[in-house]
Amino acid sequence: MLFNNMTSLRAQMPPLIVGAIIMFITIHIYNPSTLKRSSDYNMSELVKAIAKSSTSSTSYEQPATSSIAHIDWQCKSSDDMRQLINSTDNVIVIMPAKAAGSSLKHFADGCYDGEYKFKNIQKLIGDDGPSGIESVLSNSWNAPKVFASHFWAPVKLTRLVRSTSLRTLIIYSHREENSRFKSAAFHVLSQWCKNGGHSSMSQVETDKCSINEESLIKILKARPEEMQMGTNELLTCETYNAIEEYAPNMIFMDFKSANNIQSLIAEKYCPHMANHHIAKGDDKISVVIKNGTLVSLSTWLDQKSSYLDWSLELNKRANCLVKTRHMEENLNTCEGGFLHAKSIPN
Repeated sequence: MLFNNMTSLRAQMPPLIVGAIIMFITIHIYNPSTLKRSSDYNMSELVKAIAKSSTSSTSYEQPATSSIAHIDWQCKSSDDMRQLINSTDNVIVIMPAKAAGSSLKHFADGCYDGEYKFKNIQKLIGDDGPSGIESVLSNSWNAPKVFASHFWAPVKLTRLVRSTSLRTLIIYSHREENSRFKSAAFHVLSQWCKNGGHSSMSQVETDKCSINEESLIKILKARPEEMQMGTNELLTCETYNAIEEYAPNMIFMDFKSANNIQSLIAEKYCPHMANHHIAKGDDKISVVIKNGTLVSLSTWLDQKSSYLDWSLELNKRANCLVKTRHMEENLNTCEGGFLHAKSIPN
């Protein structure tokens, strides 16, 4: 009787529901552990059970199986960038640690002459997220036009990419991870030395230190502070998918072009900041290698550069690295260091 009813229902139901009914019968009716016969079930109960199961299984949005667009990477000249900046209402510059971020954030602060509460405005973008941006709407009539922020979480970068309109220009300051990590290591250890040293360091002078090679390697493996969130962990599959599907007005910039982009932004928003440039720090840390020789920290990092990625597993938490490397290949061909991430429908 059950299968006679089943035959009549089959023609009226989608294949997915029919399959679910068959699975239900197999598991619940013909499973001896249930201690029930098929006669114990009636069709109305069966349909209700399947309907409930179907409703609960479709209550969330399934992810797309394939992207609806792809990124067409296009080099942009300084003149192109000037036109882009002039056609937008505001500019957001974002970056991982050690990709000219400190200079760019100082520039953004100097570019804004409003209330003091908006100084250090990078917190509105990277640290505070939507709650910080909402304060721009209510706390100032003369809101900032230029923002700059380090990003420490991929989800916040993806959210920014999804949320901005074409009247906002996003500029991502990029630095290849090996180079970024060496700079981060140099910065962290230099700050430790400057602030009185570290348990692994020997203080030579007030702001000069030495460290033995074994201790240095342990610190590098631990990846403290700015060493932690790298380029390849920030640019995830979700980030690239968001760029493809939401088509933001977005530029990837070689971090070495930071001085140039500051001058271009200053032309429109803050001419008094046109000559703001990045200053490099001094190397005041010596590494004691195994034969007792002293070498500078920067020299040691450069000498070991080609071994750092795999010996320290710098890409252990990375994903979609193939897309990042493809982007880097394109960025390296851009004479001015500016690469437009233009989303094209498939």
